[in-house]
Amino acid sequence: MARTQNDDLLKTLQYELKYIENEFYYGIFSGLFSEVNLSSDKLGRTYADRNMLLCTIITKIDDRLMDFSTDNDTLIHAYEYLIDEFAANVNWMVGDFHTPYRVSNILSEIVTLDSQKPKKGKRAYLARIMDFACGTGSLLLNVRKRMGINGIGKVYGQEKKIPFTILHE
Repeated sequence: MARTQNDDLLKTLQYELKYIENEFYYGIFSGLFSEVNLSSDKLGRTYADRNMLLCTIITKIDDRLMDFSTDNDTLIHAYEYLIDEFAANVNWMVGDFHTPYRVSNILSEIVTLDSQKPKKGKRAYLARIMDFACGTGSLLLNVRKRMGINGIGKVYGQEKKIPFTILHE
């Protein structure tokens, strides 16, 4: 819609933000966008001006996305940062659903050690790993990163809290 300068972009954004807040995951994101004011005069005096500005901003962001690295480390760090920020902004304890990076790093190092000969270092292969309270999966991702793509057979995770329920194999 932004690329075509669609006149309904602003209306669509307003609708989608309200939908995410009220309907998505049983309203758990209620108030998440409460400070986003797409009707603000700071974006333009008229609806058409605001819509045009948003089209321009979104198009420029999209043009620049190709400049960003898409390697797994960068994406994982961005993901962890955004999850931490999300938790802080909705007044949840990060530990309720996300293992902070430093803790995840230590735990994944322990999990990947050869339990029979810890001084030997990292195991060559893990047949499977399971996190019974995986939340957003940060610990599982960190173990996968540490072991490498061929270093783990199957990865399992579950979570009790509805918005973060995942089960991957």
